[in-house]
Amino acid sequence: MDKIQTTISNLIENQFPSIYKEEGQNLIAFIQAYYEWMESEDNPLYHSRRLIDYSDIDTTLEEFIIHFKETYLAGVQFDTLSDKRLTVKKILDLYRSKGNDRALKLLFRLVFKEDIDIYYPGDDIIKPSDGIWNIPVYLEVTHSPRNNEYVGKTVTGLVSGATAFVDRLIRRKSDVVYRDIFYITGNKKDFVTGESLRVDDNSDNRPVVIGSLSSLIVDEGGANFAVGDIVNLSSIDGFGRNGKARVDEIKQVTGIVDFKLKDGGWGYTSDSDILISETVLTLANVQSTFPTYVEFLPKFSTVVLNNPANNAANVTANVFAFSTTPIVVGTQVGAASFLKNEMFVSTYGTASVNGYIQFVNKDTTTTPPTITLNLSNVFNSFIKPGSILVGQTSGAQINVTSFNTDVGVIDLSDDTTNHTKLYLKNNDERLLSIDTVSGDFTYGEQIRQWSAASGTAATTAACTDVTGTTTSFTTQFIADDYIRIANSIASEVRQIASITNTTFLTVTTPFSNTFSGAGVYYTSGRGNILDFSSNTMLTTVDHEYGDFVTNKIIIGANSEASANVTAVANVEANATITNISTGIDANFVIKNLSNTETVFLATDYISDNNANDVPYVNTERRNRLVDLTVTGSTSGYSNTDYIVISNTTLHTINAQATLSTNGTGGFTNLDIVIANTGSFYRLTGNTDVVIAVKNSSGGSSSGTGATLVANLQLDQVVYLNDLAYGFPKKPDANATYGTLVDVLNFEIKQLGAIESIRITNQGKNYNDNPYVDILESRVANRRKQDYVLTVGNLTGAFATGEKITQDVPLGTDYKLLTINTVGIVVQTANVNTTTDVITYTSHNLTTGVPLLYSAESGTPITGLTDLTKYYVIKTGTNTFKLANTYHNSINATPAPINLTGTGNNGQKFYRYFSYGEAVYQNNGVSNTAVGVVIDIGDPTIANTLLVKKTSGNFTTSYNVHGVSSLANAAVTDVATEVQYGHAIGRIQSISGSTLYVRRLSINQDFEAGANTIVGELSAATGNITKVSANLFSLYSGDNANVQSNVVTANGTVSVLSVVDSGFAYANSELVNFESQDGTKIGTARAVLERQGIGEGYYMSTRGFLDSNKYIQDGTYYQEFSYEIESTLSLSKYAKMVKDVVHVAGTKMFGAIVRKSMIENAVNVESEITITQDV
Repeated sequence: MDKIQTTISNLIENQFPSIYKEEGQNLIAFIQAYYEWMESEDNPLYHSRRLIDYSDIDTTLEEFIIHFKETYLAGVQFDTLSDKRLTVKKILDLYRSKGNDRALKLLFRLVFKEDIDIYYPGDDIIKPSDGIWNIPVYLEVTHSPRNNEYVGKTVTGLVSGATAFVDRLIRRKSDVVYRDIFYITGNKKDFVTGESLRVDDNSDNRPVVIGSLSSLIVDEGGANFAVGDIVNLSSIDGFGRNGKARVDEIKQVTGIVDFKLKDGGWGYTSDSDILISETVLTLANVQSTFPTYVEFLPKFSTVVLNNPANNAANVTANVFAFSTTPIVVGTQVGAASFLKNEMFVSTYGTASVNGYIQFVNKDTTTTPPTITLNLSNVFNSFIKPGSILVGQTSGAQINVTSFNTDVGVIDLSDDTTNHTKLYLKNNDERLLSIDTVSGDFTYGEQIRQWSAASGTAATTAACTDVTGTTTSFTTQFIADDYIRIANSIASEVRQIASITNTTFLTVTTPFSNTFSGAGVYYTSGRGNILDFSSNTMLTTVDHEYGDFVTNKIIIGANSEASANVTAVANVEANATITNISTGIDANFVIKNLSNTETVFLATDYISDNNANDVPYVNTERRNRLVDLTVTGSTSGYSNTDYIVISNTTLHTINAQATLSTNGTGGFTNLDIVIANTGSFYRLTGNTDVVIAVKNSSGGSSSGTGATLVANLQLDQVVYLNDLAYGFPKKPDANATYGTLVDVLNFEIKQLGAIESIRITNQGKNYNDNPYVDILESRVANRRKQDYVLTVGNLTGAFATGEKITQDVPLGTDYKLLTINTVGIVVQTANVNTTTDVITYTSHNLTTGVPLLYSAESGTPITGLTDLTKYYVIKTGTNTFKLANTYHNSINATPAPINLTGTGNNGQKFYRYFSYGEAVYQNNGVSNTAVGVVIDIGDPTIANTLLVKKTSGNFTTSYNVHGVSSLANAAVTDVATEVQYGHAIGRIQSISGSTLYVRRLSINQDFEAGANTIVGELSAATGNITKVSANLFSLYSGDNANVQSNVVTANGTVSVLSVVDSGFAYANSELVNFESQDGTKIGTARAVLERQGIGEGYYMSTRGFLDSNKYIQDGTYYQEFSYEIESTLSLSKYAKMVKDVVHVAGTKMFGAIVRKSMIENAVNVESEITITQDV
């Protein structure tokens, strides 16, 4: 319709006749004014002319909005912020949306200008089986530059024909192994290990399926598992990670080992050797020629085990431990009673032994009472009637009346089935019976036995020449050997420097006397004293010089004591084996250490091979058997006979051969098979060996007619290279180049007491408890025992079990040098940004050496950071590159830093002094001071060095140089630094003023004197008046005690199934499976056949009762409730919502949500929710 004019007053004049325009102007003006008044706001015409507009909500009067609200919005309340006109216009949308979220959100937006959230508690009601279970599936593949092309495409296995869609590619690292992994979906068949994956017709660089952990074959099932247990899988020798399996089946097993830590000892590292015997032998009828003061079957000695069915099958085994069947009987002394598991000490004369008491029985029907003790860890040759045995904790004592010395148990490192006789013979030792002793021999000194050489000799005092008459110097002596010149008045021994001919030689030091026509003697027997008594001596024998014989004099090289040898006996023993244990694979590891001390431990041993795999001490000439021939008419031999090629007087490993016979017991060259080539020490001819045919019992064969000839050939002559000894740390070092600290490797280790162990394998098929020893040989070889401390000037009372310490001044040899390190100046012209090479003439750098880069306040080389450590990649005598890490510098393919800028002409590289290296000052002629670096100052650039002086005196006059690092620094100040050694121990027992203390430090011993000891808990103090070693204690590093017990176990795993394949496992590798709490463990073999799976999971928490899933309560948590989340109180809108949009049969709740936003560098939002019921 046409729009109505809002004003008509402007039309009034045209409504009058023209006469009024001439005669009635006032009337027209009056009428026009009247209409203008009527059209003014709030007058009749004003509204009547706008009635059409008032029907439109956008242009209606405010008074009419109430009419619209009552007509169309009954129940809706208006807020002061609400846009009423918009609300009326949108009311139809609101009504059409009634029953869903939109109606509520629109209502609040229209009425309150409020954005709300709607929460339905029914969404979080637990519903059984409502979760969605997902198991990730993936392929571990070889790295290929095309791998990214496979993402988002379907791949096909070229062997299996399996297909899958590749969702994503990730790369994972396990230690140094990287794996590319395709996560796949939609596979209907299994992929197979080793097949290539096809995505298109391009066959270049297709990735290959490596395979993932698919199944497990149980090796050692452990104990105490339950079906359904989830176990973690870890590689023992490989890189596999994150695998998991489920225990599907268990069984009961016997013959597994349980280990219990009884005493953690002290002196161990986390990787100390754990020795567990493989065989336990029970012995009877022990026969021994060992002297009573020598330990029978000591640790790491060797024994020979005899197989009567086949003597050629005899084996040599290493002894871990020997103990007798531990029963001792004695009469009680005093009233104290022995304690179970306490240590005892038994003495017999000057000999003693210690062990542990396992069981005590007291017979009070006798006077005094008779005590029977079961013992452990004791050697039978030390306890005998007349011994005195004392408990170290209880103080109880018995006089021993009997001890069963004819049986025992031996623990070996080797499997020894089918053997019934044990032999122990140390061919490197002899037991000498002696008389006519003159002087005092000393432990460890060399003794020599002399035999008369041909002719006589003359010498002159203060001269080194020896002139012989009818002598045979060239055949009876060798250079470096010793010669003895003697007459009725004097006797002198000298080392031979050189031999000119049969009648002339020179010695290394001049003679003190003049001899003429004197007797000449050569060494016919030589060794070192191991132990001795008044009439016996245990000594080594140096086979190069023959063996000791009777009725000849031995002389001590240091003491010059002498004695006559009346008898020479082999050191040997034998016994009957009555039982051989079984069992393999039991093991444990050290888990935690306590009471630790940081030490330097040497890792190079004189018994090792050098960098060229040559033994340091092997300068021996050795021959081996290469052929064995027979002549003569042979008969009567047996197929069980065997041939032994030996040399009884020289240090050899005997050779052996087997033979096959014909019907008459004959054999030929073709019937001989060499089983062991042997090793013969410094033999020069085939006639030096003895060849014998033995029967199966070790006796002579009954065959006849065989003449056997052995053909020996030179196997090796090994000498160290005089120019380079081949030390791993510094291979080019020799007798004149390189100090010990620079050529030998040291490791910084934490020594401590074993706090706990973790069983990694309980083994299988054990029928006897294996012997267990934890050995840190680098500490045990120092032979440090626990202490017995006598203490005076006591203040307070020390407590058993507490730690004590003593600070001991270390003298004045520690010098603190203040230094300015001299740097290598590298100018910009010597930095090549194309090749990344830095040039410096004769830099003397080696790959892996650290350098500190300093821009010296100038522009740094682009690619390097000022005052940062880098590592050298040596490319030439005058050139090198740099790497960010040590590994990147020494890697087979080094990773040099990309240098894109040349820096400035004043920039420098500084060498680092090294901990433990030798340093020196030199005046241009000789060294004026030498020391060892103990500590270094500022880690970025050494500004101080703490040096232990070994010779001379450090001054500010000369630079200090590092022997191995080649670092060079000016010394600006030298100060004496007071250093203290820290002796630490733990009190085990107290008797009056005597403390029995477990050693807890190896760098510093307790010392008697004015230095105070302090109790950690009691704060007691005192001064040590006497320090003694506890001779009954074991050496640190070999004093832990782990008890092993063979047990029957339930819950041994027999079947495992993989629930998470992890990654980077290797096919057939041995893996540990371990319970979630780490208390149970077993082993299994990994099988890699197909794609891997991840541990399954629900993609939501639907179906689970947890922190956001709830049980229906009929009120809030139900299917027909909803919650309005807004900033408004429920009371403000509850009625309106119910009247307007609420759906019948539902329940409304309101939650007040208060949000605040703090705007700064970051936005911080907080939220508080309060739920209200209607």
